[in-house]
Amino acid sequence: MTATEAPRPAVAPPCATRHGAATLTVDLEAVAENWAGLVSRHRTGPVAAVLKADAYGRGAAAVAQRLVAEGCRHVFVAHLGEAVALRPGIPADVLRVALNGVTEA
Repeated sequence: MTATEAPRPAVAPPCATRHGAATLTVDLEAVAENWAGLVSRHRTGPVAAVLKADAYGRGAAAVAQRLVAEGCRHVFVAHLGEAVALRPGIPADVLRVALNGVTEA
């Protein structure tokens, strides 16, 4: 690890979120592997993550922190409120508000 790299977080178990009869499971290890796969396919420019709807119930903070630990340097969200919620856990120069702009209704 270089001085600019964030330490890798401990392996987290998959998170299951129940909504009625449906269960959504997001595995942070799979998120990290998918990120690595995208980066390896796009070597000519930066790759960004877009997190919305609290990372579909997984908790955008956990997903964003894992992506930053894996080397992600651009995390986009749809609303200013989402950025405010993520701000304590990721560097300000990584977080971007896009899609719906910076105004809140």
